[in-house]
Amino acid sequence: FGYPQGAVQYTGFARYDTLHDAKTKNQILIMPTWREYLRKEKQLLGSEYYRQWNQLLTDPRLAEYLERNDLTAIFYPHYAVQKYLHHFRSASDRIVLADFANYDVQTLLKESKLLVTDYSSVFFDFAYMRKPVVYFQFDQAEFFEKHYSRGYFSYEAMGFGPVTENVDTTVDSIIQSCDDKFCLTDTYAQRIETFFPLCDQNNCARIYDSICSL
Repeated sequence: FGYPQGAVQYTGFARYDTLHDAKTKNQILIMPTWREYLRKEKQLLGSEYYRQWNQLLTDPRLAEYLERNDLTAIFYPHYAVQKYLHHFRSASDRIVLADFANYDVQTLLKESKLLVTDYSSVFFDFAYMRKPVVYFQFDQAEFFEKHYSRGYFSYEAMGFGPVTENVDTTVDSIIQSCDDKFCLTDTYAQRIETFFPLCDQNNCARIYDSICSL
């Protein structure tokens, strides 16, 4: 990116200092990101994005599992999608459609035991807390062609959880993680340890010290 030698410092994110020792609820978080090409209401409502996420939210198997295991699922889409939240439906009182006015993102991340997302970068924060992730990616080709260029990060080879392409396998992965008491498998635990060599509450201090040394 053109920065001079030595200017980039590996400090960790400041906000990660508050992600330690979080108390979780019996709760999973469903947090998809947005699509640049679905900005208008008509585009969104006619999209595969809308169909797939609504299908997950109204899946009877998921609703029954949540009820039987006293679990709550919080659906909190990207800020750009929040204005269309009233168009989404849930199959159960256990599935909450959460708006940004009443729910805080970092609080949701800290108190949830499992994250279901598509490509949202919040999965890095969640994995940093050593908690399991499921990537529901039904539209990879379209997403990387129309919204965001494919980068270095391979979800299949480097991701911190399984990549699913349809609602049935997504529900399977959610149930599997819950049945496993939200423990990370060895593969994903190792990937997280490798990706985050720093895991402490000294990120702010490192940032401060790095600034002072300029």
